[in-house]
Amino acid sequence: MLVIHAAFPVEPNSREDALELTRELAEHSRAEDGTIDYRVTTDVEEETVFRFFERYEDEAAFGAHAETDHFRSSRLRSRTCWPASPRSPGTTSTRRPPSSSETIVDSGQSWFRAVVSVAVRRAGAPAWRCSVRPSRTMIVIVAPAHVLQRRLRRRLLPGFAMAKAAIVVLAGNESHADYGRIVNALEAAKEFVETEGDEVEFVFDGAGTQWVPELEDEDSDYHDLYQAVREEVSVCDFCASAFEVGQAVDEAGLERLDEYDGHPSMRSLVDDDYQILTF
Repeated sequence: MLVIHAAFPVEPNSREDALELTRELAEHSRAEDGTIDYRVTTDVEEETVFRFFERYEDEAAFGAHAETDHFRSSRLRSRTCWPASPRSPGTTSTRRPPSSSETIVDSGQSWFRAVVSVAVRRAGAPAWRCSVRPSRTMIVIVAPAHVLQRRLRRRLLPGFAMAKAAIVVLAGNESHADYGRIVNALEAAKEFVETEGDEVEFVFDGAGTQWVPELEDEDSDYHDLYQAVREEVSVCDFCASAFEVGQAVDEAGLERLDEYDGHPSMRSLVDDDYQILTF
């Protein structure tokens, strides 16, 4: 999935024209094949700043969007609304490479850009900067969406989390004891989820990947408990294939982790101050 967040200032006397233009653009864009969502809002503090939130199925869908008649028409009509934006000193522009997931972070403060740069390096993602106007820059970050959400939150909000735990399920589903382990793992994760400020990662690894098809089944005794923490769930890419549950993982839409030799990176979690709990 391709996710884009961009912010553009408009000329104050052109705001009403920009509202009409963006309404039409958003309506047509949401009707495109490959567009998951397309929203335009105005900033609550700066009414002349328009924010675009766009989600596409992939890079090809975004490319197709840029070739549509309504997009090209909006670019021509918007020239009277958007002010000229000279490039900020020291800011460069680089062609974006193909990517399966992308986030554009709008930043107006140098300290914010510096912190994001650290987060990007630690996430293993390159960054490209492009000017919007002298007081604003956008940093384009290319990396898996779950990595960006997790890493940026940690780096931009240091000390916010009260507790940070990575719950790793290694046990399969063959014995009565294994069922006890998965219930305990899910209950532990649920407690972190329900505690404001806590952060939790729930990773199925090794034989633990075999739980995915069972827990996704609505008839499972533990389906409801699993649903309570599902948004935090990810799966080892290598082990999902090794234990022949890759199709179930993909159908469930769960994130596959392959950060280190096809497996989740335990070092990355430790480096980000997570306590790892194994079941």
